[in-house]
Amino acid sequence: MRELAERTRATFSQRLQSIETAELALLERCNQLSAERPNVRVADRLRTITLASVDKPGQNIRSESLLRAGLVTLLDAQKYFNVLEQLPDIGGVTAERIRRIVARAAQPLPEDYRFFSDPSVWNGNDQEFARSILRLHRLRVAKAKTDAVDLGRQILTAASKLEANTSSFSLFSKAKRTAAAGALDALSALATVDHYQSIVSPLDDVVRVAETSSRAFSNPNDLTNEWRANSASYLALIEQLTPQGSASGGNEEGVPASRLAIGAPQLLPLAIQRAIENFSLNITGFKRDLRRYQHFGARFILASGGAILGDEMGLGKTMQALAVAHHLSQEKKSARILVIAPVSILENWKREAQG
Repeated sequence: MRELAERTRATFSQRLQSIETAELALLERCNQLSAERPNVRVADRLRTITLASVDKPGQNIRSESLLRAGLVTLLDAQKYFNVLEQLPDIGGVTAERIRRIVARAAQPLPEDYRFFSDPSVWNGNDQEFARSILRLHRLRVAKAKTDAVDLGRQILTAASKLEANTSSFSLFSKAKRTAAAGALDALSALATVDHYQSIVSPLDDVVRVAETSSRAFSNPNDLTNEWRANSASYLALIEQLTPQGSASGGNEEGVPASRLAIGAPQLLPLAIQRAIENFSLNITGFKRDLRRYQHFGARFILASGGAILGDEMGLGKTMQALAVAHHLSQEKKSARILVIAPVSILENWKREAQG
């Protein structure tokens, strides 16, 4: 029995570890990039503000002297933040003025925490974050296509339990022998040794995806095209990864900075947020599942008494509009909804409405 346990564990342990390690690395990379995002945004902003543009009468910062020293932008000044007095013609008073200006400009704004879904405005951080999200999604899709990962974990657990209870000394313990027999029964119930290959083969397919995850979507054009084609799925994954509980580091309204990862809801004025949160969307009988941001969008339209929905292509504007229409029809059975749309997309409306 011990030999069987060792052989089984060897078959599944390394494969499952490879998948778990790859997924964990991608999750950690996403978290790291999210944490770095506001600092990258601030640096981008400081890079665009010249010292000459903030050199005002009564607030003289000797921008010409700074320029001669090689400092052009606020980002340059930030790099010399603690040693400004050492620059030619920069005294203590002027240095303090520069520090105050840099400190104010370097304060992260709520939108600095936000991931923008439009590839045309991505910076390096956004691009790498999107790439990590696509790689993580690719791996999770591969895992979801087969039950081999779950079965492998169950088999590994049973094999480890069998191995732990079949040592030389375990034979003298009735409890150990009973535990070993139970673990053997569990293994037999999951799959026989002859059937292991039917589990190992799809598991190896997932392993291959895991092992190549660090190279997927390396080409910027491939990354952008794939994002534009399936952005709704990737934004949904970002939503899953965005913490929802309270945390420190929020804005002045107490919203945790981490929750600003995608943006929209938390960037609205607090009064509007409250009105939307308190609005009950009636989707009883609605045939489709709404993503969290779609549910929010439908409530936003209804709570506002009407709105222009400006989501990007592929995010489900039609679905949100249909959810609004469904709510209105549920609240007032005599309600009639008029859809004005180009003829070319009427079939799409019909298909979406029929679910």
